[in-house]
Amino acid sequence: MISMPKLVRRARESGQSAVEFAMVLPVLLLMFLGVVDLGRGIYYYNSLSSLAREGARAGLVLQGSDWDVAGNKDGSYPNITSYVGTKTIVGRIASEAVIFDLTKTAVTIQTPMGTNRFQALPLTVSVQYPFELFYANWIGPLPTITLDAQSTMRIE
Repeated sequence: MISMPKLVRRARESGQSAVEFAMVLPVLLLMFLGVVDLGRGIYYYNSLSSLAREGARAGLVLQGSDWDVAGNKDGSYPNITSYVGTKTIVGRIASEAVIFDLTKTAVTIQTPMGTNRFQALPLTVSVQYPFELFYANWIGPLPTITLDAQSTMRIE
């Protein structure tokens, strides 16, 4: 049997690494984008936690009549755009939520006695935001993840 020269054998294998790279590249890109989205999700959740804590702290400082400016007795606010600049719990949250779309941000204020303010009762402020994945438009319709952070403080 005649052996081929090394140079000829090498020429036939020259595209192998390019083909392998082309096969692995989409998987690596999806993994990279997943890590980026995980980091974004953690950042958004930490920001929501900070907003909830700031809202609960504002509720302790504000008078009870300032908790609710729209007569909303169940304490839920699905769109907080109109509260920016008001001296309320929701207004404080809306002023601090600079990275969030305020039309999608929802706030819930809960106390055991409704919107009345009584000493030694807990005040719970919850902030929700729908988190959309970065690459959802490329892959197809993916469900949004609702991030929910809450903070509870006792009225003193």
